[in-house]
Amino acid sequence: MTSTRRDALNYFVVSAAAMMAMVPSRVWAVVINANAIADFNSGNWRAAADQASRSRDPDNLAFAARSLLASALLSPSSRNRNSDISQARQFAEAALITEPLHIEGRLQLATALGLQARTGSPTRAFAAGLPQRVRRLLDSVVRDAPSQAWAHALLGGWHLEGLRIGGAAARAMLGVNLEVGKVSFARAMRLDSSVAATPFYYAASLLALSPTSHVTDVRALLVRAQNAPVRDAFQAEVKARAAALIVALDTKGPAVAATMALGWL
Repeated sequence: MTSTRRDALNYFVVSAAAMMAMVPSRVWAVVINANAIADFNSGNWRAAADQASRSRDPDNLAFAARSLLASALLSPSSRNRNSDISQARQFAEAALITEPLHIEGRLQLATALGLQARTGSPTRAFAAGLPQRVRRLLDSVVRDAPSQAWAHALLGGWHLEGLRIGGAAARAMLGVNLEVGKVSFARAMRLDSSVAATPFYYAASLLALSPTSHVTDVRALLVRAQNAPVRDAFQAEVKARAAALIVALDTKGPAVAATMALGWL
């Protein structure tokens, strides 16, 4: 396989995984530290991680991972980003040591692995099987928790980004498919119809894949994201990005909007 193809396959897996920390994935079985929830909802993600990690049960450890990944995703230039991702991976792995089939732990581990792949050599990441591992984690969650909306959304992003970046190589080697991606995103929106991130990332993925082919659908999805209720500081940022993409579409055209969207995948 050429270096270009390896880079492409690695990149799209990272892009899909990068969405994971954005949505509350399930109703927590254990009570999450109240201070951690308050800090997360207000955007104090490192403080949320610190509070949650004091309780060593899997739910709180996974919540700590999610909090650090939220910080990493919204602050790509932060000097603490790599350490946040590394610590998030450790929290997710600790959750899975205690409870190997923990749903949130699997989702957050996949997110952390994808983000770590971006910081290292794409060739080494591919050789280490990161694309396959991320997909296996997502498939296992969909199998074990079919009503887990965000896992379906992530699979949708995995397919659409794979087509955009990997093209024929991704279709042949990893089985990415446009229609499967669309179905996955649609299923996620049916399962959780009030979250902003799913329609936003569906729209951004379609826009980046082909700026002029899905303009009507993209705009409708962005409006849906913009009109979603605010659940926390992360969702508020997603809604703001949806609004910005609508303005770009309407005033500067799909090519400019696609460039913006690509920066947020």
